[in-house]
Amino acid sequence: MLLYRLLTRPKSLNYDFYRLLSVRSIIQPRRLIKFTIGTTLLTGLGFISYTLYESGPEWEKIRRTSYFWSHMLPVYIHYRYQQMYFKLFPTKNSEEEDKIWSNLHNKYCDYVLNVVLHQRGVYIKLGQIASTRPDIVPKPYLKKFAQLQDGVPAQSGEYARQMIEQAFDKPLEDIFSEFNPKPVGAATIGQAHEARLKGSNKEVIIKIQYPEVRRLFELDFSTLKKFVRLAQPEHLPLFDEFEKGFQIEFDFRREAKALDIIGMIKFLLY
Repeated sequence: MLLYRLLTRPKSLNYDFYRLLSVRSIIQPRRLIKFTIGTTLLTGLGFISYTLYESGPEWEKIRRTSYFWSHMLPVYIHYRYQQMYFKLFPTKNSEEEDKIWSNLHNKYCDYVLNVVLHQRGVYIKLGQIASTRPDIVPKPYLKKFAQLQDGVPAQSGEYARQMIEQAFDKPLEDIFSEFNPKPVGAATIGQAHEARLKGSNKEVIIKIQYPEVRRLFELDFSTLKKFVRLAQPEHLPLFDEFEKGFQIEFDFRREAKALDIIGMIKFLLY
């Protein structure tokens, strides 16, 4: 039937029109889905293998990396399929296309937020930044990620005690005359507690960095950079700037020196 139509088509009609009909009859949505899923899965598996090879044999690294890819790769596939479909068969109505994208964002925004909360660390940090970027982040994601601005769940007071005693190699009571087990604040890399130094009775703020947080940040950034390179490579330069900024936050001594300078300036002015 297709051959008969090609042989009997009027010469006055544009050849591109018939070629489009032929392509559309061959590339049905179901075949397009299979093709998209197959090629993307192969690409994703390559990224996973490469990431695991780079990360080493540690099970924690393997677990975090595998969790991310197994949960986010299907999301990427769905978005990629929709993008390819619109390129092959563009809609005449832009409002219809916007509605489809909006439905896709609403479908996955809760899902992606749960992945962020599960992974914690750099994921929450980037989620907080994303909630302030309406220029590049769809509205449903902006609304969901805004929840991350309310703060991060803190570790227990007993956890803080263990970290302090491990760092100073002595009981907490030998360091502080008073210690508030309830943190005054918590962030992605640590939490802060009020205390009073033993002897001088000076009020201080103790900031505790979560163990292995630097290694996890480096691992997670490596994983996320591979995902960005796959999904949106145009954002890699911006992502590199985020990474440089986060590295500074690990240096608590640098932060303490900066606070001392601010205190001196305040003393001189007032």
